[in-house]
Amino acid sequence: MKVKVLTFLGILALSAPALAGGFDHYDKNADGVISADELGEKKAGKMAKIDANGDAVISREEFEQYKAEHKRSKKTY
Repeated sequence: MKVKVLTFLGILALSAPALAGGFDHYDKNADGVISADELGEKKAGKMAKIDANGDAVISREEFEQYKAEHKRSKKTY
């Protein structure tokens, strides 16, 4: 039983970096929004797509909404 738990925890630990690439990863100053500077030059082109209300920052809600829509659009049936 201990081996199964340790294996699960090991897999979870390996998965954590992928999960950490979410909102908190980009919100480098932890002010609750992502600015264009925090997003970086490579991803700055997505700013307008993600910033639904046009206030020049990405809120957690906008980020999660974009992520959910993007995930749905990649599904194949």
